[in-house]
Amino acid sequence: MTIPIPVPDGYVHRAELIERGWTSPMVNTHLPDFVKVAAPEGISNKAYPVDEVERVEREVAEVRKAVSARASVLPRAHAYEHETTVARSALIERGWTPAHIARLLGDPDLTEQGFRGDSYRYGRDRVETAEATDDGLRRRLEKARQGREDAKEARIKRVTADGTGVWRRAGDRWLVEGVDLVEGQTVTVKTRNGRSETKIVTAVVEAREDGRRLVEVGAAPAVRANRASVERPARPPRVFRADGSARTWRAVVIDAHRPGDVVQLPGSTEWVVVLSASRRTIDDDDPSLWGSHLLGAEGEPGTLLTVRAATDEESAPARGAAEARRSAEAAESARLRARQSAVDAVATYVEAHGTSPETVRGLDGVALFDDRSLYGTGRAVLADGRRVTLVLANGMDGDTWARNNYPGAMVTVCDAVPQDLIDRLRAAGEENG
Repeated sequence: MTIPIPVPDGYVHRAELIERGWTSPMVNTHLPDFVKVAAPEGISNKAYPVDEVERVEREVAEVRKAVSARASVLPRAHAYEHETTVARSALIERGWTPAHIARLLGDPDLTEQGFRGDSYRYGRDRVETAEATDDGLRRRLEKARQGREDAKEARIKRVTADGTGVWRRAGDRWLVEGVDLVEGQTVTVKTRNGRSETKIVTAVVEAREDGRRLVEVGAAPAVRANRASVERPARPPRVFRADGSARTWRAVVIDAHRPGDVVQLPGSTEWVVVLSASRRTIDDDDPSLWGSHLLGAEGEPGTLLTVRAATDEESAPARGAAEARRSAEAAESARLRARQSAVDAVATYVEAHGTSPETVRGLDGVALFDDRSLYGTGRAVLADGRRVTLVLANGMDGDTWARNNYPGAMVTVCDAVPQDLIDRLRAAGEENG
């Protein structure tokens, strides 16, 4: 509810029970006594005795468990965007279970639509807090991480068994791992995308008991051969641009694209045409191979693209759409800043000239602004003529609840707020509505 329904002292509204984790069958079964309150159409008009609610939450196991599970959901501190969230699929990949996600994170913080369906994402700060504080989850993630490490080591052993080397990251540099490598030896190094490179060992960094070694490598010297004795491989087919130049290359990106899309690759101002696209999981080694834009996205879904440079005619619609999107985002950002400034101005005036009643039974007025959440954060501004009520949510764990003069909030009332401040906030709300 945007504006809480006033209830008698010693009672709690049905909606608040649902927010605490009760289900409707639990309420109907365990709370037969209630009083009816004034409520808008479509909202329950039932309120239940607080004493009875507390007794049931102590004594009835299913209710106690449901309320405890809801209480363990980590609070949301702010609005989330793609860059500040982690995909549900990435959490599962790391070792989370659906039960862990439901218990610690609750509903997704962001839902994005893609050509393969909706992507559910969770705030990176909430994920990191859960992984650092929940012992059961931490043990499971460590077990999953160890399993991935063991699988990676087994794969590397298979690849290097025939004398081939593979790239391994060691701190801030890349080394080659192989079997019985020595300084001055020439070694073939395979990359994750299947390519092979010929390198020469310049130094042995680490020698292990099983014969595998980590070495530094450099470019192998070129070998000149008799042209007549060299068998030239067939030239692979090439895709040409409209001007006749052949320019094709591959890239890994986070976003999902389809063949025919005209896009800009991360870190580039050039527009390209997507020739082929295949979904894949971004590997730990990908940031070093494909670009730093993949840092932090390891384990998440990505797309391997084959692209070519786009002509001006091909990129014109995409460039126009991108410019229109940037203009719309800038305008929306300006509108949100103007509304926030108007809210701040009203709140500052009310706090400086208003009063805080010892107890507030109900909230009067029309809501000009309300961004309160179910997790005890946010604020609301209600106006009745020039009388303005400021509601500051104060219901998170760690907040000083004794300061509240209204359920879950601190309320300040000012009877004579300047009309121009009210009109400014009302206009800003209409612009954003």
